[in-house]
Amino acid sequence: MLGPNAHIRAQCAEFIKKEEGLRLKPYICPGGMKTVGYGHVLAATDSVKEISEEAAYFILKDDIGIALDAIDTHVQVNLNDNQIIALCSFIFNVGVTNFKKSTLLKKLNAGACPREIATEFHRWNKTKGSVVLTGLVNRRRKEAELFLTPVSVPIKTIMIKAEAKKKPWFLELLVRFLDLRKKA
Repeated sequence: MLGPNAHIRAQCAEFIKKEEGLRLKPYICPGGMKTVGYGHVLAATDSVKEISEEAAYFILKDDIGIALDAIDTHVQVNLNDNQIIALCSFIFNVGVTNFKKSTLLKKLNAGACPREIATEFHRWNKTKGSVVLTGLVNRRRKEAELFLTPVSVPIKTIMIKAEAKKKPWFLELLVRFLDLRKKA
């Protein structure tokens, strides 16, 4: 289904990098996991003190490969590029095991409408079972919006729209311009 599409991998990396941020020294994430780089969860036996930005990107590419393999293995329907990127970010964040058990995957494989599937992203906004995190609420909104975005819309346009609640006048003008350009 996926193949080695470099452009999808690159777009996954850009989306995830923006959502995760970069930390070169290990830290404990809101979920209580020891983490480093672009949100890479370390094993309990890992004794990393610091990594380089290059190492963080290499690890991210490997983690993206795991998420894309999960899509390739467990998703039984065709997806467009934006849906793959949204699912890759989701799986990267919640893990393959949680994805395999998710209602999102069940609805996706059952052929539910895209809007119904997109609502499932929003259910995954908590850490430690009950604590709602604003960062996860925002991330799930962006993933759901991207999942619903036709591939004819460039990913950078949707990122602008997803991040701008109160758009400055120049962003509003840019969005209008891109919309007009898309229709032309």
